[in-house]
Amino acid sequence: MATVENPDMVAATTPSSTSVSRSIRIDRLIGATNYRPWQIRMKMYLRRLHLWAYIDGSKDKPGKNDPETHAWQDKDFEAQSEIQYHVADSIMYLISNQETAKEMWECLSEQYEKTDTIHTTALFHQLTTFHMHEGDDFETFLQSWRSLLEQGTTAGLGFTDKQHVVMLLAALPSTWRPFVTS
Repeated sequence: MATVENPDMVAATTPSSTSVSRSIRIDRLIGATNYRPWQIRMKMYLRRLHLWAYIDGSKDKPGKNDPETHAWQDKDFEAQSEIQYHVADSIMYLISNQETAKEMWECLSEQYEKTDTIHTTALFHQLTTFHMHEGDDFETFLQSWRSLLEQGTTAGLGFTDKQHVVMLLAALPSTWRPFVTS
């Protein structure tokens, strides 16, 4: 059973194979900024609930007169409910008209896994001009930078580890130079 700790986070408890419950922290999807971590956690969570097959298409919808149709619809509805429960109210409208869990997942993917040239160019610009300002909290800066980097990776921007380090160090303010040069 899931419990809400704050409006943007859901702590979902799932049964493990050893009958011991484990908690998975899943922030509600609020947009492109947290789509990738949300996607990874939700996929893991839905797999643990044995619902992923309804999203990846490996559990096809049976025909109208198939005796398995009702069971499939129940499980698909369960998967839909989990997705809806784990998105912010402001995102609910995107998926509210989708008929299946797979359609919901694909709709969110199309919305937030943008890989078109304009979006990729904008992300590249953001990544290469992103800077931490004097007095900014380093953890907050690092979290924002990692989010941009993840979006860039999703959009197809490939950087080496060395390029990641160079971009990160170049984004630090001048007061950090003694750390950067050591």
